[in-house]
This record gives sequence, structure tokens and C-alpha cells, in this order.
Amino acid sequence: MSEITIHTIEEFISKLTFLDETDVFRGQPDVDFKLIPAIGRIPFKEPENILSQFEEEIFHGFKRKAPLFMDKIPDNEYEWLILAQHYGLPTRLLDWTYNPLVALYFAIENENKSDACVYQGMFNTYINSEQMKTQNPFKVGMSLGVIPTLDNKRYLSQNGLFSIHPTPYQEDFKFVMNKYIIPYESKVSMRWKLRKLGITKASIFPQLDSIGYDILQTNYSRYDGHFKK
Repeated sequence: MSEITIHTIEEFISKLTFLDETDVFRGQPDVDFKLIPAIGRIPFKEPENILSQFEEEIFHGFKRKAPLFMDKIPDNEYEWLILAQHYGLPTRLLDWTYNPLVALYFAIENENKSDACVYQGMFNTYINSEQMKTQNPFKVGMSLGVIPTLDNKRYLSQNGLFSIHPTPYQEDFKFVMNKYIIPYESKVSMRWKLRKLGITKASIFPQLDSIGYDILQTNYSRYDGHFKK
């Protein structure tokens, strides 16, 4: 994996001239965050012994209660897992996107006092729709790409997909080619340019509270000179 420091959106785009249409990207707000799913971040003393049991228990708890609030029931365990991820349950899935600017948004649209990063990779193997119907997502033997099939605007607007990991508490860089590092001092100007390019919270999360967020951020920029420092 190569590490490349970038300071502008133009510089980021210029590094993508070799871009393949199957390349995937993931933005993280802190360059020191591990590239692991949320379930792997739970600080078990011995995750290899207890994490899988905990993970399956909370997943089946979600499956028991979620139908009370749903009109459509997922067709298979993978769709259930994607739905649980969407609503905040820690899973062995990692979010990715085919759109590098969407990944950049997730990396820098925050006030973290840290450098950010964007990973670029390519999955060698995807699980297909037929396998999703029959295979157990908790028994995968290798990291795989997973393309969501649920009818959700969020996946479409983010051009999103997932990876699923057999040992979610361990980083797996086998499918990662590049790590783009964005210094903290470059984040503000890059955020502004992303908004001018139409990469905003409302474009990625098409809902009413996203519109309010975008309006507030735009006007914060306009009135920046009037704020106390």
C-alpha cells in the first residue's frame, strides 16, 4: 500500500488518472483509525474468543425486533446485515463507494483535530446475489465485496457498497492499493470546494435534516469573519 499526501481536490483527482471503474474508496476522519468494521472496534480482551458470539446475539436481537417497524422484510442474511449496519448496529461490514469524491467527503466533513485519509482498493472477489441467499455472512473465509440489493436511496446517492470481513478485529490491506492522507490544515478549503462541486450532505443523505445542515454550513462560511476566534 502506497501512502500519498494531498492538499487540494485538484491534487487528489490528478492522482486518480489510472482509475479503474471497479476501484473502491473509503474515507476516514482520522488517519490513525484502523481499517476495521465497527464490530471489531469493541474492546474485548480476547476478541477471537467472544466477538463472534456477541456479534450474532445483537444481530439476532435486531432481527427479532426490527419487523415491528418495517414494511418490507429482507430476503436473506446479507440484506439483514446491511440493514442493521444502516441503522447503527455494529457489524462486520465496512462501507465503501465507487465515487472517490464521496469518500473524500466522509474523510473531511468533520471538525476532528486530526489528519484524515481516503483508502483506494479493488475487491478481487464479490459475493453474488445467489450466494447471498444461501451463505452465512458469519462464516465467510476471506474479505469479500458485497453490493447491496435493498431499495434504499442512500446506497444509490452514495454509489455505495460494502466489504465483509472474517476477522473484523484485524486490519486487512490485501485489497488496498493507496492511502491518501489529507493534513488537518487542508480540510477546510477542500470541504468548501467539495460543496461547490455538489458533494454535500443533502446529495449523500437525501433527507430534510441534511438540507438544514448544508444551509447552515454554507452560511457559516459566508459569516466567518464575524465569529469570535
